Amino acid sequence: MRIQTPDAAQLHRAQPSHRAQPPHRAPHPGSTRPAAFGFALLGSLLASGVAQAEPKVVPTGMLELDHRTAIGDAGVTPASGNDVVDEEGARAAFAVSRFRGGLRLTEDRWQVQINAEMVGQTLAPLDAFADYRLADGLVLQVGQARGPLGGLFHRESITGQAFSERAAIELAFRQRRDLGVGLDWQPAELPLAVVARVGNGSGPDDVMPALYLALEGRFGRAHRKHTARAHGLWLGVSGLLESVEARSSVGFKAPFGRPLIRGHAVHGDRAVMDAFAVAFLGPVRLRLEVAFANEAARGPASSAPGGSGGLGGLGGLALTGLALTNRAQATQSQTAADAPDIRSLGGTAEVNWVVRGAARAVGQAPRAPETGPAIELSVRFDGLRAGTGEDAYLVQEIGLGALGAKAWINDWWAFAVVGFYAAGQTGVSDGAEATRRTREGGVYLRNTFYFVGG
Repeated sequence: MRIQTPDAAQLHRAQPSHRAQPPHRAPHPGSTRPAAFGFALLGSLLASGVAQAEPKVVPTGMLELDHRTAIGDAGVTPASGNDVVDEEGARAAFAVSRFRGGLRLTEDRWQVQINAEMVGQTLAPLDAFADYRLADGLVLQVGQARGPLGGLFHRESITGQAFSERAAIELAFRQRRDLGVGLDWQPAELPLAVVARVGNGSGPDDVMPALYLALEGRFGRAHRKHTARAHGLWLGVSGLLESVEARSSVGFKAPFGRPLIRGHAVHGDRAVMDAFAVAFLGPVRLRLEVAFANEAARGPASSAPGGSGGLGGLGGLALTGLALTNRAQATQSQTAADAPDIRSLGGTAEVNWVVRGAARAVGQAPRAPETGPAIELSVRFDGLRAGTGEDAYLVQEIGLGALGAKAWINDWWAFAVVGFYAAGQTGVSDGAEATRRTREGGVYLRNTFYFVGG
């Protein structure tokens, strides 16, 4: 089984790969309108180019089934009609984590991905983009897809994740989907990659187009031409600038979809930065990543729903439990002109060890040997802080840890066991209010089934 993220490297070869490409994360809530525009845009592209080239068309799909057990104060948010509730309440549950389907079209220079995801009882558009290889190492992307904010989020598919869910800072600081146009340059003879994109950022309410820029250094096994090497180093920095009319600040949901704190409403300029380093050392991969966001709050000081995340919400991380909120009495009297910026900071450290099978490469999961599954053991620590330096907002600090084991059994089935624990506190930076502490943990078993026809 070869699981790869559909990044530009797939189109840099003379003959494109038709191997399985798992689908992506869910779009922003309320992003159906830009997604529909993306489908229309791709229709025009197909009519003018891809359709004339007689592309190969295959169906795609993914289904993820969980059994979740909450430990400590946390409960399990019901996610289906098949939840199991013990004598102490909703402490254990079966759930459908993700259900996606779509089509992939491939031709010599083109790759087109169109898929959707079930959100509750509704089928919501997810990806609708076309990649076109302009030259060796240079790919143009048009449509709705993941933006290049955070190298691992941009390059690696959800199915290839060691924990079956992304790191806390990826979910906290990312843009789930962006509708726009981008260029991805990965020269064959240079150890670098550059991605630039212009899109709609946080969604249709953005005041002006969002600007993305990412720069990566790839050495040894991290380079697309040297994936057979034993060692490698992957470095990267990326940023996003946008101006929003209204959205929630950096926010999180607790494990299993239970919201802990809601984000603060922000209006105005928004900047997000991300930097990472990944080392490939034989069967071991080491990862360090940090992210920072500065969000203007020039506008109504009412609270807004928390950010993405939560295993119970069709796309979130069971390791997150952080968000921002405003202190009600202070913000009610605060004018729009006085509202300070909201600053958030996060970091993650992760170690993955492939105990059976071929080691990871950029955008590629462990590869199984001729018989039996590929097996990977992982540990991850996350630290998150928000509301720094301003006494008008609650300050949240939280640490998260997880242990996991995952087996890629064959070309269509993977199984993961993950245990996590989160501990943190919420208080006001001037000390005027009491600190509220948060603790929770849990274990989930996840079966992932994915399909690519052809």
